[in-house]
Amino acid sequence: SPATPSTTMEGDFVEEEQEERVHVALLGDSVLDDFFWLRTKRQDVRQQLETLLRKQNREHRVTNLAVDESQIAHVLYGIHPNRVYAAARWTYGLDAYPVA
Repeated sequence: SPATPSTTMEGDFVEEEQEERVHVALLGDSVLDDFFWLRTKRQDVRQQLETLLRKQNREHRVTNLAVDESQIAHVLYGIHPNRVYAAARWTYGLDAYPVA
């Protein structure tokens, strides 16, 4: 963690540790949006990253923008998720696909 200088009441410089904030954005296809193919749906890539970062006591956010069946052009231009996968996310209580 980077140190940030600050001063005490006496004017002495002291270095304080700052917590690094981590934001992981998942972009891709079913390699990253893998919940549908797992026996335990809640152990998808996003959840495993959340668990790992939590164990490290890291301030974090994981945003899953990956969509099964997507292709490279969809990273730039977007894709509407397949209704089967969207319904399955709802059924298993997972975060919905973020669509605009």
